[in-house]
Amino acid sequence: AAAAAAAAASEPVSSTAGMSTRELKAHVLIQRVLVAKNPFDVIGADPDDDYATCRRKFQKTLALYIHPDKCALPKAQEAFDKANKSLEKLKNDDLRERYSRMIVQAREELAAAAAGGGGGGVDDVELERRRVELVNKMLFNAERHMSRAEEYERVNERYYKEKEDAERAIEKLQEQHEERWEETREVRVNDWRAFVNKKASAKAKKKKKAAVAAFGG
Repeated sequence: AAAAAAAAASEPVSSTAGMSTRELKAHVLIQRVLVAKNPFDVIGADPDDDYATCRRKFQKTLALYIHPDKCALPKAQEAFDKANKSLEKLKNDDLRERYSRMIVQAREELAAAAAGGGGGGVDDVELERRRVELVNKMLFNAERHMSRAEEYERVNERYYKEKEDAERAIEKLQEQHEERWEETREVRVNDWRAFVNKKASAKAKKKKKAAVAAFGG
């Protein structure tokens, strides 16, 4: 309730002029969904709710008020799609625990700030608005960190793939060289034999010529 009131308080009064009670309710829900990042805040559930409870709250509020077939307000489709994705995330026990811890941590940090004189004198609506804002910052930082980690992983994968491709290319060139070496073995042997025979023949001729010259002398 506090989250809904906080979302409504942040909207210009003129934007809701002439709306029916149902449209006003839908308007507040749409604003809450679009502003929030944590799936619990999007759905309007408590951090200790299990998935079944989150789903019931989704059906009793969001599905009832902002379903595109029941709501003609701008952004209703966008908000409903986001809410569906958030509910899907809360199916996962590990993700649900992670998002729950963020809300608890944000409340603890705000409580500590209030106790230290840094946040006292605010009402529940303002406190909830600050809590949602803090959780959004936590998620933004976590997503940025994850994005960097994913980019680092992509760079690593590209490096090792290029390295593997280069090693395969070198291996293939070596295999081709060995194949050509085997294919030309006979030619090399014949060339060597011809060279040796030619050299031996030349040596024999020279020796014979020397012998003839010695005999003739």
